[in-house]
Formats: sequence, structure tokens, C-alpha cells
Amino acid sequence: DYYLPGQIMKIQELDSFYTTTVKIRKSIRPSYVDRKILSLTNGETFRIGKMPNGDFPKGQKIQIVRSLFSGNIKEVIILGNTNKVECVSIVSYIFTQICLLLSGLISLLKLYYEKKILYILLVMSMMFTFIFAIGYFFN
Repeated sequence: DYYLPGQIMKIQELDSFYTTTVKIRKSIRPSYVDRKILSLTNGETFRIGKMPNGDFPKGQKIQIVRSLFSGNIKEVIILGNTNKVECVSIVSYIFTQICLLLSGLISLLKLYYEKKILYILLVMSMMFTFIFAIGYFFN
């Protein structure tokens, strides 16, 4: 989903990128999570996975690129004299990419080798992939 071409939306004006803390569990011991938000001047807001590098002025012309399958925001194209592409997807973190790559590699190794350690690693990698997929597709 991250490496495939996405759907480019129309040109819009940037208001700001900001982080907000949201209470996600209402109980005796509530949980809080930080959410990164892209805000446009027309009032629309989008959740993003990673804050872009640099400061961008209010009113900056941008284009948002959505991923094909999940509909998440994967890139923001900053328009100007030179177009700058900022990757804002959660999958753009190198740690996440390495974990997903290792998960696939362990699955392939398990097809050819019958070692006990591969069973343990396979369960751990499947748990990571399952939890990541739920968070990525159903956020």
C-alpha cells in the first residue's frame, strides 16, 4: 500500500501540522494517545502517521496523496518553486519497514526449515503483523 502509487487529491491550502493528545479509554485508568493532524484552511483535518520535516507557512499550496487500499494519507506534496514530497505515512518509519520485512522473511524461512525457534519467531511476527494491520486499516 505504501509503495504503490496513490490517489492525488486537488490542490488545497495548508493551515498547519500539529499534534494533539486524545483520551481513548474512559475508565478508572484512562489511556491517552498523541495524534498527528494535517489541517487545511477550509476546515478539513486529516490524521497522519508522521510529522513532516520543516516549517510550512499558512496558506502554502499542497496536494494530498491517499493510499489506494486503506485511504490513509501517505504523502503531502508541498507546491512551490520546487515541489517537495513529504512522506507522512506510519509505514514511512524505517523501524516499521524493517519489522514488516523481517515478518515476511521469517514466514518464508518457515516454509523451508523446521526449527523450534522459527515457530516462536513466526508467532511473534504474526502478532506484530496482525496488530499493525488493525491499527493501519481500522484507525
